[in-house]
Amino acid sequence: MAKKIITLEQARQAKQKVISILENQPNLHAGVGLASTVSGYAVKIHLSSSLPKDFSLPKTVSINTEVVGESLEVPVNTEIVGEGYAL
Repeated sequence: MAKKIITLEQARQAKQKVISILENQPNLHAGVGLASTVSGYAVKIHLSSSLPKDFSLPKTVSINTEVVGESLEVPVNTEIVGEGYAL
């Protein structure tokens, strides 16, 4: 089966799911965005520090597609970038 291309709209749906996961982690400082990949788009998370040992983020987020009963796995990429500062 051919690998599906993740559209910008599908990545936006996945981003909202990731944001809802992160909302339950008040001590975790993260920025959530989208990144272009070879397979379309992915969710990109910038972390200020390592994740707590008792918490992990998914490598992919499942979203529903237009086809009934079909879902699509959108990649979730994380990177520790340190604290952000306003200029």
